Amino acid sequence: MTNKKTTAMAVSDNLVVVTTPVYESAAANVPLPTSGVNTAPRFSSSFKVFATTDFGGTDDGRALAIQADGKFVVAGSGNGDFALARYNTDGSLDTNFDGDGKVTTDFTGFQDTINAMVLQTNGKILVAGSSVNGFYRDFALARYNADGSLDTSFDGDGKLTTDFSGDNDSINSLVVQADGKILAAGKSFSNSIFGGYDNFALARYNTDGSLDVSFSGDGKLTTQFSFNASINSVNLQSDGKILVTGDSNAGANTYSDFALARYNADGSLDTSFGGSGKLTTSLSAYHDGINATTLLAGGKILVAGYSNNYSTFALVRYNSNGSLDTSFNGSGTVTTDFSGFQDIVNSITVQADGKILVAGWSYTTATGADFALARYNTDGSLDTSFDGDGKLTTDLSGKNDYGNSVAVQANGQIVVAGNSDGNFALTLYNSDGSLANKSPAGSYVENGAAVKLDNFLQLNDDSLDSLNNYSGATVTLARQGGASSDDVFTLDATGTLFTVYQNFLLSNGEIFADFTSSNGVLTLHFSSLGTPATQALVKGVLQHVTYSNTAGVLPAKVLLDWTANDGNTGSQGSGGALSTVYTSTVNMVAVNDAPTGTDKIVNTPINTAYTVTVNDFGFSDPNDSPANTLNKVIISQLPTVGSLTLLGTAVTVGQAVSVTNITAGLLKFTPATGASGAHYAQIGFKVQDNGGTANGGVDTDTVSRFLTVNVGFSNHAPTGTVTISGLATQGQVLTASNSLADVDGLGPITYTWKSGATVLGTGNTYTLKATDIETKVTATASYTDLAGTAESVISAATVLVGAATTGTANADVLLGSAGNDMLLGAAGNDVLVGDLGDDLLDGGSGIDTLVGGAGNDTYIVDNAADIVAELNKGGTDTVDASVSVTLTLNVENLVLTGTAALNGTGNGSNNDLLGNAAANVLSGGAGNDTINGGAGNDNLTGGTGKDTFIFNSPLTANADTITDFKVVDDTIQLENAVFTQLTATGVLNAANLKIGTGASDANDFIVYNPSTGALFYDADGSGAGAAVQIATVGVNLAMTNADFMVS
Repeated sequence: MTNKKTTAMAVSDNLVVVTTPVYESAAANVPLPTSGVNTAPRFSSSFKVFATTDFGGTDDGRALAIQADGKFVVAGSGNGDFALARYNTDGSLDTNFDGDGKVTTDFTGFQDTINAMVLQTNGKILVAGSSVNGFYRDFALARYNADGSLDTSFDGDGKLTTDFSGDNDSINSLVVQADGKILAAGKSFSNSIFGGYDNFALARYNTDGSLDVSFSGDGKLTTQFSFNASINSVNLQSDGKILVTGDSNAGANTYSDFALARYNADGSLDTSFGGSGKLTTSLSAYHDGINATTLLAGGKILVAGYSNNYSTFALVRYNSNGSLDTSFNGSGTVTTDFSGFQDIVNSITVQADGKILVAGWSYTTATGADFALARYNTDGSLDTSFDGDGKLTTDLSGKNDYGNSVAVQANGQIVVAGNSDGNFALTLYNSDGSLANKSPAGSYVENGAAVKLDNFLQLNDDSLDSLNNYSGATVTLARQGGASSDDVFTLDATGTLFTVYQNFLLSNGEIFADFTSSNGVLTLHFSSLGTPATQALVKGVLQHVTYSNTAGVLPAKVLLDWTANDGNTGSQGSGGALSTVYTSTVNMVAVNDAPTGTDKIVNTPINTAYTVTVNDFGFSDPNDSPANTLNKVIISQLPTVGSLTLLGTAVTVGQAVSVTNITAGLLKFTPATGASGAHYAQIGFKVQDNGGTANGGVDTDTVSRFLTVNVGFSNHAPTGTVTISGLATQGQVLTASNSLADVDGLGPITYTWKSGATVLGTGNTYTLKATDIETKVTATASYTDLAGTAESVISAATVLVGAATTGTANADVLLGSAGNDMLLGAAGNDVLVGDLGDDLLDGGSGIDTLVGGAGNDTYIVDNAADIVAELNKGGTDTVDASVSVTLTLNVENLVLTGTAALNGTGNGSNNDLLGNAAANVLSGGAGNDTINGGAGNDNLTGGTGKDTFIFNSPLTANADTITDFKVVDDTIQLENAVFTQLTATGVLNAANLKIGTGASDANDFIVYNPSTGALFYDADGSGAGAAVQIATVGVNLAMTNADFMVS
């Protein structure tokens, strides 16, 4: 099977006409194979693409023109209709064109395709191609006003069709004469006249769209070559003659050749051209064809297309009579191979310097069809100043990309239009062949606004694209080589298809994705929870990720890796989930961060001048790379006593003193004769850096610092303390902090951790090691005060450091130390003995025996058969139980965990019992117990003793039953964070308690119904609103406000 694509370019008067190919079969447009095997997702960044437009289906930009104002117009097919898009000079769609920058026109409800376009001098846009009438294609033309609306002065509705033969006809090229008449050229198929082959076909129209009958009698003509023939380009010579070019077969089952014909203005063949008005040229033994033509000075004709079965670019130059111009490459012909596969020219233009620029596509097995360009010198040799060897290819999408039309802007930049992965595509090159499109990430300026990483980034996946739903797919973004917390990623939803709510992404109010961004990692999860995560939404999100950097010293650039995973669980084919990685580069622009000085206190004896040194200003500039050095000191405040002099001359406010003069000892402060005192004088200053070698010039501290001079000084000891927080157990982290103050001024504080005289580490935190067990640890805070005196303060020592011991799956015996131990039994029936200290004992699974020893111990009980043994007066101990438990002797507290409804029972001590969120049964037993059911409807029994029942769960979360409330001994404690009307703590205000069936005035917030025993909270105090029952406490109790405490 052959695959033929035809195109044309014409220059007529002041009109630039660029037309583009027609695909006649799909053999060259090689599709990706389809199978039951999952294909990996792939990123593409259309910074290779200056602009791209999706019309909602398979779209192809086939013709390009540049308006006088620099805007680009691209025409072709979009979702089966005539399609046009107009772009601003920055590549954005021009919304002045049909409201959104693009327009489509349907002729018959079938396939309509634009193959050629002319921008008329009056700003109107004329396009031509074909329209399927239900059975066959016809010539089709449409004319648009500059705003994108159809021009109804053209055939009444702005569009028309012309049938030649009752079979397939199509326009491939178009030119407008100086008199406004329109010449359309292409091919027509005829069964009756020429035996059923395609023939050259031309039609000429008046400016209103009617056929011009002065042309060949009826406004249209056909010309037969030997077999199939097609006009792919039409040009109008300055003498009015019409030149058409294309391809023609010599006969059935033969290969095509270059084919040219020239007509007089009336449509008759010009016999001065090739002897008969038409000619063919064979370049190879296989398919050759012309897709584009331009007329040169002196009447020469330059054509371009393909040769050798579509495998090479091919150019031929003819003399005006149709003979080959042998001054062009010695033979009149040039061929250029790109890839060893298919290479086809679709468009040609000649630059102002005479160089020849052609564009089309080249196929490779790796990336399919790619945009391809070549530039030739006037003699036909490749121009090596163009991309080094005169030719280049550009892969835009990783799939098929076809370059169809080329034009050169006034500034020399080259624009190529076509399609990329089924969408209109424009890309822009500099005159040397380098890409001229804007860099997607650009640069991040230190401390500046966040920048979008890639305005053109797109993710594609064959399976997910076919569903138009990326549900299950994820994208992560982090620095190459490892995440850095300096990198900050955000989503800028301004002007997008989505909105951001908390950590969710929404479209039309429905969730399609969620995200996290922390510690230098952005994770996007496309969940399609409320609405499908379409390809358009995914693209919109990726193109609106912004980046900033919090580092004090920026690297030269940051490489960021995007990793996409398709989340395949089988629905996308075999092979499991697949992923791909794409890298964005962000260039960093460092700015000169202002340096800082440091306040300092210095000393001088009575009647002695002080020589100021460089160290007295505490210059620091750590956030510049390379680091800056001190350049000058600007005096911002003079002392009110004594004198500050430079070289013996009084210094003035605002005077800059160079580091050279300071180093030389020429800046001095002299106190008054006989004067003395702490903080005798203050000198204000700002330090200025030298700008370094790469930090953007000098900068000055934004804040005045102060040099304080003591005269006749004695040191002051620091006040305050150093404290250690954290659990003193192996593996735990201790943190040092301080409340230090110093009359002489605090300098930077450092910490040293010690065990006795042994130094363990530095910094404000320290992780306890096995070697620290049964030792005590201290932290020492050290600094040099602003008067230059070294000071240090030591903390109180920790308790003895305990062990952290984990058992095995067997029955272990774990023994603690004298410190605060953490004993974890794992599986098996374990015995854990804590010894001294505040120990945590967790036997894990199995039936465990837990012995706390002395100290405030915590027991984790997860088996009803676990045994807890505690010494008499062995501290205040707590059982955390996920099963029903009765506290053993000497254990004070019980906390129920998990979600099951559990029972908790106290012992004879004063117990604290806390339920979980389920419905618990809690019983205090003997002793003065504190019982809190937590959430859930709990059953609470105080037992003997004076018991307190705590209510601090959210209203409606529980309504507990107290089985044995005694008004003489027991108390109900109400948390005013829940019972918000009870603002005063302590015994409940008598006015706030109502005995009866309901509240009756404005402050009856607590209501006890003696008939039912129900206890209520009434938020409005008047009964106007519904009261909330919080407990049942028993009927006919003689309750008073003294039975309630507010906390």
